[in-house]
Parts: sequence; structure tokens; C-alpha cells
Amino acid sequence: DSHALTFEGAKNVKCYHLGAVTAYNLWKQNKRIVEIISDIPSEDMILFCVGEIDIRIHIYKAWKETDIFPLGFFLNKTIQNYIGYIKNLKVQSGRDIRVMTIPPAGYQENIYGYEYYATKEVRNDFWWASFLSIIGICEDNKVPWVDIWESGLEKLCNESDIPCPMWWEDDFKEDKCHLKNEVASKYLEEWLEQA
Repeated sequence: DSHALTFEGAKNVKCYHLGAVTAYNLWKQNKRIVEIISDIPSEDMILFCVGEIDIRIHIYKAWKETDIFPLGFFLNKTIQNYIGYIKNLKVQSGRDIRVMTIPPAGYQENIYGYEYYATKEVRNDFWWASFLSIIGICEDNKVPWVDIWESGLEKLCNESDIPCPMWWEDDFKEDKCHLKNEVASKYLEEWLEQA
């Protein structure tokens, strides 16, 4: 999704923006994804970065519209769809494809006037739940997962009384939704150096 563009400018990284895709319906972009993958050198690692819009809008909306509890039902269904698609793509392509944990929750208010829009605190809770869900479902499906945010979270959690993963507002672009390129790229570059 658009969060992939926050990595533009990172060393040895090329970003592909699929538009406002969701983790839940990523499979609908299969033809385009297969075309993109066919142009990527076979030795290169492919990282998928989607799911923020699912957390900020769609999962919360589904919960509020249906009153189905626990909320984890919607979150797990979303992550299962996402990882199931990636698993099939990985098998069919034979490529090194990995799932990146969802970018940190931002500070953006409901600027589009959605009827149901998760608060910053709810998005934080969803982020932690999605993090655990991605790890568990990836491991169950033998799909490698990548967490580039860990070092920043540890530092922030140890230096702040703010519940993680609340990043500093200054780390985000003016839209308060996307991390600044220099912030996101730094974490990806640090992870790539160790990979």
C-alpha cells in the first residue's frame, strides 16, 4: 500500500506501489503482482508491506457494523487471507517472499469523515494484535516474516511512558499517517544489514 513508498530512497531497495490495497483483498491484485515479480531479479528478496488501512478503517468498521466479538475474529481473518495469498504466491513463483509486520499506527484523525474510524489508542491495540497474528500465521504457513520496527519500539518503550507502538508525532509526514521516508528507510536499512 502507500506505506511502501515510505521506503523510497533506502539503499538497495526498489518500491512498488499497488495503490490503496488491503491485506484482506491483496489477492485481487494478483495479475499486477505477478507482472512486477517477473521483472525483479530472481536473487532479490521481496517484502510485502500492507495492512495499515485494514487496521485504521476496515477491521474496526466490520466490528462496529456487526457487533461480532471478539474483535480478533476480523483481525485474524484479514491476516489469514493475506498470508494465505502470500504463501500461494511464494509457492507458485519459487521466490524469496516475506511479509513485513504492519507499519506503526500514526496520529491521523478521521479527516475523510468515515462513520467508523479507530482511535489512535485502538489502532495501537490492533497493531500489537496484528503483530502477534502475523507472526503466528506466518509460522503456521512457513511464510517468512520481517519485523524492521523492533529496535525503534524497544528504544521508545524504554524511554517513554507512552504505550507502544506510539511513535513520536515528528516521525510522521504531514498527513500523520505515513512515517517519513528517512525514518522508515533507516529501520529497513538497519534490518537489511543484518539479514
